[in-house]
Amino acid sequence: MPSTRGNGGRTPYDLTDFLIFGFPDGTANGSITSYGGVGGVPLSDVNTLQQDYELRWTGVTGDTTINGQNVIITQSGGSFATLIGASGYSIANHPLNPNPGTADPFTIRIPFEVWNVDNDEQINLLVWDRNTAGRQPTDPDFQVWNTVDRMYIWAVNTPYNNSPIAPDAQVVVENATWVWVFFNSQFTTGDVININYANPVQIGADTYTFSTPVATSYSDAQAQKDVEKINAFPNPYYGFHYRETTREGKYVTFSHMPARATIRVFDLAGVLVRTIEKDSPDQFTRWNLQNNNNYPVASGIYVVYIDMPELGTTKILKLAVIQEEQILRVY
Repeated sequence: MPSTRGNGGRTPYDLTDFLIFGFPDGTANGSITSYGGVGGVPLSDVNTLQQDYELRWTGVTGDTTINGQNVIITQSGGSFATLIGASGYSIANHPLNPNPGTADPFTIRIPFEVWNVDNDEQINLLVWDRNTAGRQPTDPDFQVWNTVDRMYIWAVNTPYNNSPIAPDAQVVVENATWVWVFFNSQFTTGDVININYANPVQIGADTYTFSTPVATSYSDAQAQKDVEKINAFPNPYYGFHYRETTREGKYVTFSHMPARATIRVFDLAGVLVRTIEKDSPDQFTRWNLQNNNNYPVASGIYVVYIDMPELGTTKILKLAVIQEEQILRVY
């Protein structure tokens, strides 16, 4: 999961996972041991970990007074999550603790819901208030969900309910998927954050299907259209081209040819230089730049006359050939 850190607070959200702290992965079970949970081996079921999530910021925040203190709470919307602890203070002193003086987990309303997109199901959450500014629950305007400092969320992939969950419960061990770290979450009600995880190929589990286009039968009309595309390349032929493998293996290629055709090459004096009979389904035909006596042709302009009797048509091309300088091998 990429981090948006480094934006200098200029964006309303700064979200990452526990990889940023040097953990081997961002899964919840891999990190919750340090925060009161059983932890142990991180959840490794690919089918669970590859599921995607949507954070829907439906909450509305506002002030309330508790024991003469102004507290900023989520007044409506959002969801209930289990607060399992805090850094810098004890949740025993939290203004929303239903049993003041005890540090047992309890639920708080936070300004967003988390939905499992694959299952179209809202899920449960654990929260750790990881403030770094030394704030205390007795501070004026204490934010239950701190929008400007660090908050940790563990996603517990079970159907949502508003009952508290112990961090060492078996349901957490078996269903906690990812841990998300909020450094900044100055939301606007109605915001949606999509968290999409890669779906790796699972050998032996994933299957693939494909289909090929239906073969088309021969079409005279299409063959006539292809006649317009018949050409020779390279044109001009200038000494050699990069597909040739030897100095003796010179050639030009005629493309978009029908299955059967007669190719006649003439010089500008009208002398027949070479005749090539084509009888193959391949659209390509080569001329090795030799005459009918198998000698290299001279440099010059040639007229190529292509007769296609089965199509009842012909094609005329001009081809320029510039031979490279001949080097005698015997003196």
